[in-house]
Amino acid sequence: MGLKEKAKDILLNRPDPKKISRGALVTMLQTFLQPARCFGTRSEKRFSLAAYRHGSKFFKGGRSVFTSLFTPVEIIYAFELLPFPLEPLGALAASFGISTQLLQETEKRWLSSDFCSFHRAFLGACTLGLLPRPLFLMATSHACDGTMKSFSHVAHLVSKPLFFIDVPYGDQREAVEYAAVQVQESVSEIESITGRKLREDLLAKSFGYSNKMTALLSKMQDARKASPPVVYGSETLNLLMVWAMFAGSRVGVRILESYNNEIEARLKRGFQGVAAGKRVLWLHLRPYFSGSIMSMLEEEFRAVIVAEEVNTPVEEYLDVSNPWESIARKLLSRIWSGSIENRLKNIGRIIESHGIDGVVHFSHWGCRQSNGAVRMIRDTVAGYGIPFIELDGDCVDPRNYSEGQYRTRIEAFFEIMERR
Repeated sequence: MGLKEKAKDILLNRPDPKKISRGALVTMLQTFLQPARCFGTRSEKRFSLAAYRHGSKFFKGGRSVFTSLFTPVEIIYAFELLPFPLEPLGALAASFGISTQLLQETEKRWLSSDFCSFHRAFLGACTLGLLPRPLFLMATSHACDGTMKSFSHVAHLVSKPLFFIDVPYGDQREAVEYAAVQVQESVSEIESITGRKLREDLLAKSFGYSNKMTALLSKMQDARKASPPVVYGSETLNLLMVWAMFAGSRVGVRILESYNNEIEARLKRGFQGVAAGKRVLWLHLRPYFSGSIMSMLEEEFRAVIVAEEVNTPVEEYLDVSNPWESIARKLLSRIWSGSIENRLKNIGRIIESHGIDGVVHFSHWGCRQSNGAVRMIRDTVAGYGIPFIELDGDCVDPRNYSEGQYRTRIEAFFEIMERR
């Protein structure tokens, strides 16, 4: 029995947390530690080992907190607790080749198949009892409308409280105050659960790490404007996980420092490891069960992804002298918060600053907030006179995947870029 088969057996036979940490998470480690095509292995190893250690602590329980993708986990770290974002479990399951089983588990319970498969996957894992019980759950309403539904269901399954921050539409003063009050109330509830007051020195420490990560991501994105590029975008799309899991921690700073150091070294000495060709902007996420789309685009057709929408740096910095309002402003400043105009302007900025030759939007099935904007995005991109392609599919569920159809469309997209 191979390593992946062992992980499947462990995951699908209602293991105890110790078995998960020794089996499935080892598989995750081995999966992510494959030699990187572009960075070498140092940054990839640092990220992978950090995720493995974090996951091992999470499965031991005691300090675990279930979070959503954009939860301000700086608060969790300030309480010296362990945040664990649930959505990436879908990506992890897809990389193991077991996402179909988790999705089928939710389908047996009549959960609609047009609901986001990231959410359905972690619901399946919780339903099967594959996750330890957290102290509580904390989530925000963006970027997915389904977060309230899925996290409420998980809270019911594990019999733990959910603190939900409703991120308002718009960034007016009233919106900031509305979000800030919710953040402050959540902190008060966490204090009641843990029996500990939030220490200002720990909050300042967490905010300091988070601000450093913001600066490092901005620096990294500026470096990626270089021509020819020094990194494949298929590697950096995973950096969203760094923010979801490590924002506000020393580990997160070290991971981004490692990536920056490698990029700087490549820029100084010159680097021919990336088969540089057309420069592509990737919008939304990618399939995690197969790397064929990314390798097809970047390795075969040499259309290198030089920027990803999900890695857009947040310009707001956290201020310990005004913590709740600064967190609220950061939540409201994300590109998927508020009007679609925020997202369109960000796309335009990236096209101009990174010398983009073409734009790819991967329309993940069930992601209404993203897919509903495709027509407006297409029109915006057309205004820059560059080609746009929408790839329909699912990031987690491989059952409707057709490599042949993707190849045909990517070939046509590349030909259009070549004719420009």
